[in-house]
Amino acid sequence: MQEIHDRCGCEYFNWLDPEMTDRATIVINGLLRKLDRMESEKRLQDEFNGRRKLNGCPAARWLCLVVIVLLFGFIVYK
Repeated sequence: MQEIHDRCGCEYFNWLDPEMTDRATIVINGLLRKLDRMESEKRLQDEFNGRRKLNGCPAARWLCLVVIVLLFGFIVYK
């Protein structure tokens, strides 16, 4: 079966990449480490910004709650 594939198969996928040099390996590994560090920093920044938005202004939340309770009280007991 392999003989048939060798004679009529597509030669497109039959290649070998040359070995990478030591310098190329060092550069690629350095870039991957830098990318990982940048992604983790972004994830931490996104988490911080999300918490900051949720914490917002506690006084404004309390004010909204009081207004809603007062409005509800006026509507129910009117």
